[in-house]
Amino acid sequence: MNENIASYFIETASRVPNKTFLVSPGGEKFSYEEIYRKARKFAYLLNDNGIKSGQRVILTFPNSVEYICAYLGLLLRGCTGILVDFRSRPDHLKYVYNNCEASIMVTPKERSGFEEIPNQLIFPSNLDEIPEIPENEIDMSSNPLALIMYTSGSTGIPKGVMLTHANLSHTIRSITEWADINDNDRELTTLSLTHLFGLAHIHIYWKLGGTVFIEEKLGDIPGILKKIESEHITSFPGTPGGFKLILDQFSEQFKKYCRNLKYIIVNSAPMDEDYIKKILELLPNTRFYMYYGLTEASRSTRICYNEHTDKLKSVGTPTPGSEVIVGTSVDRLINEIGEILIRGPHVTSGYWGMDSSEFFNNGWFKSGDLGIMDADG
Repeated sequence: MNENIASYFIETASRVPNKTFLVSPGGEKFSYEEIYRKARKFAYLLNDNGIKSGQRVILTFPNSVEYICAYLGLLLRGCTGILVDFRSRPDHLKYVYNNCEASIMVTPKERSGFEEIPNQLIFPSNLDEIPEIPENEIDMSSNPLALIMYTSGSTGIPKGVMLTHANLSHTIRSITEWADINDNDRELTTLSLTHLFGLAHIHIYWKLGGTVFIEEKLGDIPGILKKIESEHITSFPGTPGGFKLILDQFSEQFKKYCRNLKYIIVNSAPMDEDYIKKILELLPNTRFYMYYGLTEASRSTRICYNEHTDKLKSVGTPTPGSEVIVGTSVDRLINEIGEILIRGPHVTSGYWGMDSSEFFNNGWFKSGDLGIMDADG
């Protein structure tokens, strides 16, 4: 049987059905059992629209509880999710729809009405009267492909990164074990949940049984910082750009309201050394983690800056199960600049509909990023 990350949610919903899983931007709380029932209702809608296991379903939503229900629902149906940023232009949506040969695109009501997309489904504002998909229609074994995540296309046409349930499961285990995340953690996220950085944290929490407070974006920063204190948030992941904005304009509030955070996780881009030092200074009791990776190879390296204050320009060492080298598969460089190569169970098998051989070197994924590896790895 193929490993399906939705099975983790089912196990958690069975174990702690009444525990709060999600808190909406407006403050409404939803238990694991409530989200599971809503997801099963959405899976029923997919089935009712003729969508079968193995077919591809596009979701384009803002950060919301409805989005997570739709995402979990398509996984329960055995479909592959194509997650597209809510702000994407119609021509990008059309390209993705045609390229991945999607069967349907699902949107909230305010995002509907694309003439170029032949098969669209509006996520219902009220799921109460919709039946739940029967147990025998839940299919989590026959389709190993969980996601196709499209790159931005800034250096060419967008490519669909194929990620299996096994890829995602490895990432869940890797982060959980190393960062010491547990079921008592409460995360507040402003990250886009159509991107892998934010989405992977949703996977972690639904496996462990933690609670996630969803914000649509990093908008009302003073309000978000106050919520971190009042809701006893333990985790606040973000991008370097987001933390730069907070530190430049709200550093005193950051220090005041975030002093009890258990950890901060940063990913997606390099971070200026001065801002790393500032966070360590303002929050001396908070663990500060940095990850390096790509959509194709998420969370490939990690570092805890509290323990390595002499290596603030580093993105650390390989995560458990990952292998990272600089150079080529036969000519590995130490203390010299070269291309970063990655392999491991978290690495994509390639791009949808493309010959991906040029992106690999003897089984190593060619990241296209340049780096230096020191003698400590």
